[in-house]
Amino acid sequence: MTALFQSNAVDETSRLRDVVILGAGFSYAVCRLPLGNLLGQMALDRAFQSAPELFRSSITFSDDYPFEVWLSQLAADQPHLGPIDNGLNAVRFASVRAALVAALREVEAQALVRQPPEWFYRLLTVWHLKQSTLVSFNYDTSSRPVWLQSASNRQSCLHRISLRSTA
Repeated sequence: MTALFQSNAVDETSRLRDVVILGAGFSYAVCRLPLGNLLGQMALDRAFQSAPELFRSSITFSDDYPFEVWLSQLAADQPHLGPIDNGLNAVRFASVRAALVAALREVEAQALVRQPPEWFYRLLTVWHLKQSTLVSFNYDTSSRPVWLQSASNRQSCLHRISLRSTA
């Protein structure tokens, strides 16, 4: 389901504007990009094919055991594991991360050749006319600017920001 949150934000002219936060359901609705668990399964399958010795058994991701939880467990040292097992998890994480990048590039490329639904352009028009601020924490950052450009025949008004730690 699309997570839409509207807030009243004050811009530089002290005029109230809508702020819309887009969730993963929006990417699925617009271009059928896979949700996290399916994308994670695709990445794990790729990683297993390239390095089966790293992965003992098949894992199925679900609402009870999401891909993001499993990936987080690989990414950080676990206090109940020794240095060798934590090191193996770091190698597994690197393998899955590379496979995730490849899977994401593939699904984004497929999405770019498909036209989004007609309602998408009407929604963009409303957001543009209202000068809404859009915030997305979705993983598919490359497809929406392209669609915005094609919808308006102008330069995209979406900007990517990095959420990297400065510490």
